[in-house]
Order: sequence, then C-alpha cells, then structure tokens
Amino acid sequence: MKTPTRGGGGNAARRETRWTSTTTRTERRSRARCTRGTAFCSAIRTSASCSVFSAPRRAAAAAESKAKNAEDALEEKSAESEAFMAEMEAIGAAYEEAQTENARLMSRLTERDGTEQQAMTEKVQAQALARKLREEKAGLEAAVAHERGAAVAAQRRVHDGRRHAAV
Repeated sequence: MKTPTRGGGGNAARRETRWTSTTTRTERRSRARCTRGTAFCSAIRTSASCSVFSAPRRAAAAAESKAKNAEDALEEKSAESEAFMAEMEAIGAAYEEAQTENARLMSRLTERDGTEQQAMTEKVQAQALARKLREEKAGLEAAVAHERGAAVAAQRRVHDGRRHAAV
C-alpha cells in the first residue's frame, strides 16, 4: 500500500498530507473518512483503520469470536459426550458382569433346589422304610412273645407230664 509523505515546514498545527502520485483515489477517500482521528490514521495509514472497513471488521471479529466460543463449547460438549460414553460403556460392562453372575447364581440355585428335592425324596423314603421296619419289628416281637409263651406252655406240659408219670 502506498503511504503519504508529510509536507510542510514544521508547523504542527498546519500539517498537510500530500499524497504520492501512486496513491489511488479510493485509498485517499477511505483515509479521508477515518473516524479514529487523524493522528491514528496518519501514523498507520492503512485502510483497516477507516470507518468504511471498521463496521465489517467489527462484525467479522464478532463472528470469529462467536465461532471460537462455539468451537470451545463444541469441544467441551464433545469431551462431555466422550465421558458419558465411557461411563455408559463401564455401566454396560458392569451390567453384563452382573448378568453373568446372576446366571451363575441361578444355576447354583437350581442345582441346590434339585439336591434339596432329592434329599427330601430320600428322607420320605427313609421315613417310610423306618416305619415299615418298626412295624415288622413289632410283628416279630409279637411272634417271639407268642413263641415264648408256647415254649413255656410246652415246658409246663412236659414238666407236668413227668410229674404225672412219676407218680
């Protein structure tokens, strides 16, 4: 960009700006409309400092700021989403582990119930056998008592028969 040269004989209040012959008419007009003050525009001498470009530049800066904020928010939400996904995966793994443990415990419970059922069946059979054996024992004791009574009666007859024979 072309820069103006300062002219004048040292009088600061009356400084004039002379443009070089290569400065374009548009550049001169945009610099003439500068709202930031002549000292600032004279020092920098860029079209960026002029009011013609300041509103769009402010809008662009605001848009860039919004974009940066949106990118930061997006990064934050992405990190949050990743954390949630990791937590969900951990919960899913814990759930699967709990399901596996539950299936194992159900298998053990079913096995225990089967063993308990078998033990109850054996108990009932053992009680029935014990009852049958007690009844058989009582019957045999009655038979033994009857046979003892018959033996005692037979001995008395034999003993009475000897007494009679000896008489």
